[in-house]
Amino acid sequence: IEDIILLDLIGIRPVIVHGGGPEITAMMDRLGLKPHFVDGMRVTDAEAMEIVEMVLGKIRGELVAMINRHGGRAVGLSGKDGGLLRCKRLFHCGVEGKMADIGFVGEVTEVNPELISVLDAHDFIPVISPVAVDANGQT
Repeated sequence: IEDIILLDLIGIRPVIVHGGGPEITAMMDRLGLKPHFVDGMRVTDAEAMEIVEMVLGKIRGELVAMINRHGGRAVGLSGKDGGLLRCKRLFHCGVEGKMADIGFVGEVTEVNPELISVLDAHDFIPVISPVAVDANGQT
């Protein structure tokens, strides 16, 4: 966190995009849901997606609080906010060449930097959860 603040102070404008895989798995375990993986990629159904967004929101808030507590100025966002991240659904080609449906998993197809530019102009460090929507608004 201190390194991120230092980068910001010397004029390198960091943008943090965080993950949370182990925390998501731990929460699923706590709730009695068995995570399922295909070639190391989490299969994310609607129920798992709710957990993903909840956990990533918690992590995002913790990161923002740490940055702010150490003298930085951070703002937390989801990739869904302001159309920041657009994605398309991702299908995984397994080891045997079979296509696997891994649910609500996507790949980023577009980044709208407008919101980041506004935050940058006001000296905020964006902290972004990697959740996006497709052209139909589907998470």
